[in-house]
Amino acid sequence: LEVTIFLQNHKNSLKKWRINLDQIVQEKFFSKVLMMPPDHFTLGEHTLVATLTYRIGAKTYQLQQDNYSRIPHHPFSIYIADEALPSLPGLHWGDLHIHSNYTDDAVEFGAPIRETALCARALGLEFIAITDHSFDLDNDPDDYFKKDPRLRKWQHFQQEIEQLNNELHDVTILPGEEVSTGNSRGQNVHCLLIGNRQFYPGSGDSGDKIINHRPTMMLPELIKNVRQKDKSALILAAHPFDDPPFLTKIILNRGRWYSKDLQHKALDFWQILNGRIDKYFQNGLAAWKKSLLVGSKTGIVSGTDAHGNFNCFRQIKTPFFKMIYHREQLLGQTRTGVFSEKPLTHADLMDVLQKKRVIVSTGPAASLTALQTDQINNIGDTIRGNTDFQLKIMAASTKEFGYLQKIKLITGDFHSGKEIVRIINPGNQSYLFDDTFLFEKGLNSGYVRLKVQTANNPHQNFCLTNPIWIE
Repeated sequence: LEVTIFLQNHKNSLKKWRINLDQIVQEKFFSKVLMMPPDHFTLGEHTLVATLTYRIGAKTYQLQQDNYSRIPHHPFSIYIADEALPSLPGLHWGDLHIHSNYTDDAVEFGAPIRETALCARALGLEFIAITDHSFDLDNDPDDYFKKDPRLRKWQHFQQEIEQLNNELHDVTILPGEEVSTGNSRGQNVHCLLIGNRQFYPGSGDSGDKIINHRPTMMLPELIKNVRQKDKSALILAAHPFDDPPFLTKIILNRGRWYSKDLQHKALDFWQILNGRIDKYFQNGLAAWKKSLLVGSKTGIVSGTDAHGNFNCFRQIKTPFFKMIYHREQLLGQTRTGVFSEKPLTHADLMDVLQKKRVIVSTGPAASLTALQTDQINNIGDTIRGNTDFQLKIMAASTKEFGYLQKIKLITGDFHSGKEIVRIINPGNQSYLFDDTFLFEKGLNSGYVRLKVQTANNPHQNFCLTNPIWIE
């Protein structure tokens, strides 16, 4: 029938809209974008409450924010910044782990891809990867308890993304898949594929079966198949250090990635940042440092695992008994940045991801460039060891995240197996840093990388670069 929206800013100025819908909805999944006048939003914090009035048969109902019981229905929180996200030359921001409404089962679902792309654009993102569950993408479009041998859902998924990329020229959408596969202990873990055209089955932890939750395909077999059939696709360990809840372990045989799983050389990235800063991220970062020091060239990326979480997180915790609500794992909350001087087409985005010209961030931006005998080397490149080179360091932040507080230039030495941290002072409350340092020969093999922190909650607002390797 109608939607009523109340918007309040930090000065307690209140605005109200009543939008007439008067629309019959018979679709299984219906969505509608309501555009609000931008001049009604001031800079700073806002709260928004939306009430939907609808009718089923002869009875009229109302819901505020959602109709889930036993979770809060807090106002949506909106922050209008006076600046775009921190920017550096050639930098583009995105989110590499998102679910859409092609993830649709008895427990989880996401938002439509078009609406997700529009929201990503509003957040300042230029690319997203839609990575829906393998055990959802091969379901019958009309019955998620049935498998579809014709894979119509997967085909529609690919077609819709291709169509949207032709229509939306300011957001690039990468198709992908979150495959349930088997780790070295025979447990189900999740592996992200990005840019794959072939479908790879995985339903070990789907919950479709009461018993027999063995993995559909073990990780080495999955990696081998992807490299044979989708040579340009990216393979990522999805939130590899997250420890699944006890009941999920017992009922669905779900586990986590172990050292043996993460040592596969064909893995392009570990997604250690998954929409929140917690012990799983810290464990992942520590493990990544160790792997770098023994010569691994696996990179790191960030995503949010957002299932339609544009402003708050709502999810079933205990199936059909308990839900949870919080404000983490929201779209774009933790970001991946890529560097490309070209327009960000699908092909160019895949190219810079494969080259690991990638940073991860919860706020600021950072970049590294090595200049060696007139050759420019970027993040992800490899330069000659035991030779002089200049290292150009850039960092940027905004008032939203605070001025640049600390820049750490981290040098990893393969010979000693240690990292050396050099603290660089970015200046007095500066939001931009740009300087060049001479690296005299002496490091035979290893890498250099950056960590940048800002003044507003420095342990939460940081940027990590992937390395430039030295051999």
